[in-house]
Amino acid sequence: MKDLFVSLLNMSLAPSLLIAVTALLRLFKGVPKNTRCVLWGFVALRLIFPFSVESIFSLLPKKEVTTEIIETVPVINTVISNAPENVRFTDRTVPSSAGSLPFSDILGIISAVWLAGVIFMLLYMTVSLVRVHISVREAVNRENYFLCDRIAGAFVLGIFRPRIYIPSALEDKKEYMIAHERTHIKRLDHIWKPISFLLLSVYWFNPLCWLGCILFCRDIELACDEMTIKNYDLKHKKAYSETLLEANVRSGYPISFGGSGIRERVKNVLNYKKTTIWAAAASAVLCGVIAVCFLTDPVSSENNPVNNIEETNNISGENTSQFIPEPVETTTEAALTEETLASVEADTAVSTAETTEIGSGLLTPEEIEDLDEESQARLGYIADAEGNILGYVPEVMTEKVEIPQTDVKPEDIDIILESLLEIKAVADEAGYRSFQTKHGLTVITSHSGKFVMFYLPAEKGTEAYALQDGTVLEADISGGLGYSVTVESSDGSRISYNHLDGFAVEAGDTVVKGQLVGYAGSTGMASYSQIGYTLE
Repeated sequence: MKDLFVSLLNMSLAPSLLIAVTALLRLFKGVPKNTRCVLWGFVALRLIFPFSVESIFSLLPKKEVTTEIIETVPVINTVISNAPENVRFTDRTVPSSAGSLPFSDILGIISAVWLAGVIFMLLYMTVSLVRVHISVREAVNRENYFLCDRIAGAFVLGIFRPRIYIPSALEDKKEYMIAHERTHIKRLDHIWKPISFLLLSVYWFNPLCWLGCILFCRDIELACDEMTIKNYDLKHKKAYSETLLEANVRSGYPISFGGSGIRERVKNVLNYKKTTIWAAAASAVLCGVIAVCFLTDPVSSENNPVNNIEETNNISGENTSQFIPEPVETTTEAALTEETLASVEADTAVSTAETTEIGSGLLTPEEIEDLDEESQARLGYIADAEGNILGYVPEVMTEKVEIPQTDVKPEDIDIILESLLEIKAVADEAGYRSFQTKHGLTVITSHSGKFVMFYLPAEKGTEAYALQDGTVLEADISGGLGYSVTVESSDGSRISYNHLDGFAVEAGDTVVKGQLVGYAGSTGMASYSQIGYTLE
């Protein structure tokens, strides 16, 4: 639901600008009322359809709110299996301040409020419709209209079989009222107005949508008045205006055609002049310009050198590898033999780098353009956990790191758990280094000894199973760990399943050993498809 709300928020940005432009154009009295209605139709198109054609004439901004809002700090990655010399890799995020709600939770609350608003709006419309249908149950059919004692104003009711209802108290004025309502039906206003209310129900959180709906309702009444009286003389215009004044009572029906903006409508009727050919031509040009500028999206910058470099590197087809900090020498008694460590270090093929602040030492687009093709191919990039490019760094290493090979499968949960526990027993003293367990698995310990890690290569979508019983603390994106599921057992230990492609559980679920928790993937900083296990 959070993704849906953010998507709707994105979709409302361009229509908001178009609503503002249309509202400003209404200030010019020379703009025909029908032209206003066409412009409101453009707004509806933008609200309904999330896509559009591209145009160099588009006046819309190029950037929108991201469709996924993720709480994380930037992590550093490279396009190929290389590391910039001045960059240190990390797969941990900075913990949020104690006592503060994660933004994803805040977004979830906002999304729930939005959904409640939608339900309220639709319920209001439904109740209003039911009330009106109850009011007209005893209406008398008078051939081309229905006469009713229990309504206060004239309106059209129905979508596929629209009917005109006239209040009995105003039957002597029915000529102009029927003419007006017939014009509404001819213009299909009995369809457009409900659509506008449905759109408002979805986008009720946007104040400009409220403004647009109100102005649209006024403009269709003004346009209907003009179309009805276009052949009337002054005498009939005055009589029509008197009818408007007498019928100036709201019916309480949200998609009815009751009176609104009566003073403006009366003035418009009495001062109406037929649209000239030149005015019609100018209106057509105006609609065309607005359509080109606001119904199209900006042209994507495919020729941008940064984008070209990213695309070239991504389609290179090379397998990339996960970066693991170099083992630190230690003299602990728990360390394995020098021969075993040498074998592990050779298999792991790790690299180290100096620390750099995000944003420092980044190349500008001009500097990238000046590089030769070979240097461009060696560029690395700094990205956040979702892969959004933050900038490029020069001269990455080109050694290819092999994906670890093992016969252990994700379903061998006892072997994986035993290997993690075996190394966790010595992790407090081992420091940051790699160990090979008796089952031949390479397990890595953290600097602090707080957790141990194991990366199991697996095809994307391979099922990942819980290593022990417990409760799911979170199933969400966790910075460089990508999509991650954390399960806490009854003894307080926690096992995380990282770099997943998707979840099979959610926070609060109780899982048992061997239960499916997610699917292998390469999210976060993973450079190949895997299941990353972390025991802490």
